[in-house]
Amino acid sequence: MEETQRDAKIDRAKAKKRREARLLLTAAAGLALLAAAVYGLRSMGRERPQQPAALTTAPVAGEQDSPAAGETGWQYSGWKYAVVGPEDLAKGALILVAPSIPYDADSAPELVRVFDYKNSSYFVRSTDLYAAERIMEPLNRLLGDFEAESGLHTVNIVAGWRSQEYQEKLYDKAVREQGAEHAERYVALPGESEHHTGLAVDFALYFEDTGLSGDFDGEGAYAWIRENAWRYGFVQRYPAGKEAITGISNEPWHFRYVGLPHAQLMTEKGFCLEEYLDWLKSYPFEGAHLFTECLGQSYEIFYCAGGDVYVPLDGEAEVSGNNLDGFVVTVPRREGETPE
Repeated sequence: MEETQRDAKIDRAKAKKRREARLLLTAAAGLALLAAAVYGLRSMGRERPQQPAALTTAPVAGEQDSPAAGETGWQYSGWKYAVVGPEDLAKGALILVAPSIPYDADSAPELVRVFDYKNSSYFVRSTDLYAAERIMEPLNRLLGDFEAESGLHTVNIVAGWRSQEYQEKLYDKAVREQGAEHAERYVALPGESEHHTGLAVDFALYFEDTGLSGDFDGEGAYAWIRENAWRYGFVQRYPAGKEAITGISNEPWHFRYVGLPHAQLMTEKGFCLEEYLDWLKSYPFEGAHLFTECLGQSYEIFYCAGGDVYVPLDGEAEVSGNNLDGFVVTVPRREGETPE
């Protein structure tokens, strides 16, 4: 017994030292990001022209004469500056939250009780479980279609939005009960969990006829959810084989909302969110844009560094910060529409 208690104390001490070291790294990274944000956004107070002089109505050399599905791009007029501030870097469906890339749980978008918004196709662990309101409609469609496809009424949502205080309790409990190594592999540090955003949910299984619960492994009939989640804007956030990039072990139960067409592109290319955001930087506003088709809708996507964000003069656009150093702009295009 004494040896077990001594080992537990050693584990907790080691975990504390690791947490302190990671917090120092996080603080340093935060200062660097703040400096980058200030540098990138410092021109926000200055008067800006209606459109950048460098843009022309001619296609970029070497590109096709008209946009089509695939990686083609144009430079053209018809854009305006969007007003964004440093706080907007941490807003949107594509924000990155990861080890040493923190997020303030109090900054989450409007939250709702999942129990109040859910349909009848799944269970929810508690009436006090919350998620971002924007994910509820696609989440209901995903699990409603799964039930219709499989005939199974067993999916149970066991985690949604978490406060930093609650995340700290989870981390400390994992250290006490399973050791520091396990906690670091499977439980994010407070401030570094995707659950702070309200855009992530964890699935489990609940068998109503027996009252028993089970783990969601995304296999068998449940592979349908993993394979089709992109159609509803969701991705498995921590897939096997990406541990060295995400810093988190494979979690088949953890799904993150990123929206369309991003979920489709991530799934098709086998990208985790870190890889996807890096890839989108190869499509800057000033250069070739990305054009893609998703479920019958055309999209134009590009990256804006710092605070120089452009949106169309006419029409809709969704702007998402990446919680790092810039913004992703997603523009729905009508069928046959081409940049002017």
